[in-house]
Amino acid sequence: MKLRINKNDLQEGISAAIRATTSNSTQTILSNLFITAKNDSIQIIGNNLELYIETKEIYADVYEEGTICLDAKLFYEIVKKAQGIDIQITVEKNNSVIITSNKRQMKMHGIDASDFPLITHEIGPRFNMESRILCDLLKQTIYAISSDNAKPILTGSLIEVENNLIKTVGCDMFRMAYNYAKIKDVKQAIRVIVAKKSLVETINFLSEDEDVEIQVTQKYIVLELDKYRITSRFIEGEYINYNNIFNEQNAKTTAKINRKEFINVLECALLLASKEACIGKVSKATLKIEKGQITTKVNNEHGALIEETTAEIEGKELEIIFNTKYLLEALSVIKDDEVTMHFGGELSPCIIQGNGNNKHLVVPMMPAKK
Repeated sequence: MKLRINKNDLQEGISAAIRATTSNSTQTILSNLFITAKNDSIQIIGNNLELYIETKEIYADVYEEGTICLDAKLFYEIVKKAQGIDIQITVEKNNSVIITSNKRQMKMHGIDASDFPLITHEIGPRFNMESRILCDLLKQTIYAISSDNAKPILTGSLIEVENNLIKTVGCDMFRMAYNYAKIKDVKQAIRVIVAKKSLVETINFLSEDEDVEIQVTQKYIVLELDKYRITSRFIEGEYINYNNIFNEQNAKTTAKINRKEFINVLECALLLASKEACIGKVSKATLKIEKGQITTKVNNEHGALIEETTAEIEGKELEIIFNTKYLLEALSVIKDDEVTMHFGGELSPCIIQGNGNNKHLVVPMMPAKK
C-alpha cells in the first residue's frame, strides 16, 4: 500500500475511529485501526466489539492499493506531529510502515489486516431524524444508566420506537430518566438496549445541522452520518418495564421551583457532601418541603448548610433525604427555567419534570428523623 493524503483529513479520520478502539483487551488487534486504500480514497475503522466506527471515503492519491492495521494511539501521535500539508504512507512487505512528511521519516510496525474483526452490514428497518433531537434524547437519559456490571442489562439505555415515537430510558435502580420525541415514517416497532459507553461516544458525532439515518439489524443499531457510520452492538436481555413507574398523578406533595436557583443550592450542598463521598460515604441532603419553600439542609463533620428556596407547594408538608448528586444530575439535564417535583411520600421516589417530554425519577435514601 502506498498513498499520499492531506494531514488534516487523515487526522480527522483517525480522531473519529480511535474512539472505538480499546487497550483494555487481551486482543491486541482491538487497539489498532484498520486502514484500507482503494481507488482514490482510504477508509479508517475502529472496533472494540461493542462500538464500530468507520469513516466514509477520505480522498487520497492512492498509488498502490492495500490494507494494514496500525496501533491507534501511536499512529495518531505520529500524524499529529507530522510537518507540512501532506503525508505519504508506504507499507512494506513485512508490514513495516514508512510515514513521511516534509523532511521527516518515521517507521512503525503494523499488523496483518486479515486479523481485524470487520462487520458485515445487514439490512433492517430504518428511519431518519434530526441529529440534534437524538443528541438531546441521549443526553437527558444517559446520566442515569448504571455502571454496575453485576446487572448488565442496566449498563445500557433502552431505545424504543413505536407509533412514530422514539423513546430513551436510563436506569440504575436508584434513579430513572425517560424522554421521547416524535419521528415520521417508522413502519416497524423497535426495542433495543445499547451500552452507555457506545452512546457517550455516539453523542460526540451528532451535530446541530445534520440528519441521521438509523438502521436496526439483528445485532446492531447503525447510525449513518455524512462522514461516518457508527455501529453499536445490542446488550441482550429484557429491559425493566418502566411504563407504570412514572406515576406523578399519585403525588401527595408537588413543588414548582426555579431550576437554576435550586441547582445553585445543591451545588453548595455538594461542596460539603463531596467530602463525605471521598471517605466512602454517600453525599446526602435533607429537603423540607413546606408552605412557600423548600429548605435544604446538610450537616456533617465537615460543616453545615441550611438554605430556603422559594417554591409553589401543593399538598402535605414533607421532610425527606436524597442523594445530592442524583438530584443535581437530574436537574442539570433539564433545559427549562422551572421544574415540577412530585413527591409520593417519605419512601416514594421523587419525579422531576420540566415543560418538555422528559421525566426524571430519584429514589430517596431514607425517611428523615423526626
